[in-house]
Amino acid sequence: MKRHFSVEEDVLFPALEAATPKAGMAIRVMTMEHVQMLHMIQRLAMAVEQRSKQNALGLSETLFMTIQQHIIKEENILYPMADRYVPEVTSRIARLMKE
Repeated sequence: MKRHFSVEEDVLFPALEAATPKAGMAIRVMTMEHVQMLHMIQRLAMAVEQRSKQNALGLSETLFMTIQQHIIKEENILYPMADRYVPEVTSRIARLMKE
């Protein structure tokens, strides 16, 4: 997850933001969700470490739903915008995500 977020935040977002002002709100939402998911992962790790089954299961469910919603936004808003405004960057990102 950290790798995925890093590629988006370090490569895609700056290129997209430079290419079109329309990307600003989408980028802010995606970045905020990255922070939220990383925080959930940290809390989940603590719950597992503390052997708090109920807390871990609840956090897992919340994280799963958040990831699903995030992916929908990526696939329906962010990535089509990237394909339109910075197609040269999208192929680079695809390679980076596979590394």
